[in-house]
Formats: sequence, structure tokens, C-alpha cells
Amino acid sequence: SYSATDAALSALGEMPLSSIDAAWLVDALTREGLSRGIGEMLQKADALPKGIDVERLKGLVFDPSHRDVALAVLGSPKLVKPRELGLGWLLALARRADPALHDFAHRILLSSMKPADFDDGGKTEAGVTRLFALAAGEKEPEPVRVFAQTYLRCHHPVIGPAQSEAKELELKAALDRSAFT
Repeated sequence: SYSATDAALSALGEMPLSSIDAAWLVDALTREGLSRGIGEMLQKADALPKGIDVERLKGLVFDPSHRDVALAVLGSPKLVKPRELGLGWLLALARRADPALHDFAHRILLSSMKPADFDDGGKTEAGVTRLFALAAGEKEPEPVRVFAQTYLRCHHPVIGPAQSEAKELELKAALDRSAFT
């Protein structure tokens, strides 16, 4: 019954999130009647419980019935650091035709990834080189090229602040002018 579910969720909400089994929380996100309430609890938390399976949360984004909750949890930087999501996974989402997945990846990549994050070795110059390769690569899918072009435009020191995406996400230019010569 709904009243029993509401009572149980209310009681769980009174407990510290760290005292609830992490595997159970992820399972509850997939259960009708619990998903929304557990998702709200996770979103209000200051941190995810230790041992929560971020990879399983990432898998939930591919199920339309759990996508909203999973994206809300994964998109909260206080819960999941963007680097935990992984550049490869985010770029794979950016390649997808589904606008919800594409837009989520686009936002996280634009707002949270630094140029050095685009290089496996963490070097800024190599990351910028990779961004230009993604932006102009003939073999790259169109959504990835568009993302890389937008990233370069939004993080340009002169034209970046005028870009609508940069304004919306309150981006500060991550590149200096020499990256564009």
C-alpha cells in the first residue's frame, strides 16, 4: 500500500544515509514506489554512502524508467565527482542520439572537465590537442565534434564569456589565447 511505502520512506529519511546498505539503495532505485523517494533522499545527501556502486548507477541511465533519478544523482557534483563518471563514458553519452543523455554529458563535460582531463596523462597541452582533434576529426561522430567545438568556443578567453552555454553554466575560460594559435 502507498501509505506503508510512504511511512517506510519517511522512517528511512530520518536515518543517516550512511547507515543504509549501499547495495539496497541502488536496488531500491529500480523498484516502483521506492525509486522517486530514494532518489530524493540521495539528492538531498551531502555524499553518497560508502560502497555505493557508481557503475550500476551509470547503467540505470539506459533504462528510461530510472533515467531521471540516475541522472539527477550522477549529475550532482557533491555526490559524484565528474571524474568518477569517466571521460570515455561521458563522451560515449555525448555520441548517443537520445537528447537527455547527450545533454547530460554535454553539460558535465563543459562545466566540470578541464582541458588536461582530455589527455590520459593529464597534460593540458595534450588535452587541448585532443579537443581540437575531436572538434575537427572527420571520423568523429557529429555530436562529439559539436561538443568539442562548443567546449573550445566556451573556454576561449575572449569569445567564451559571450557564448550562451558559458553564460548558462557560469563557465570561466579554461584556455588562454595561446591555445588557439
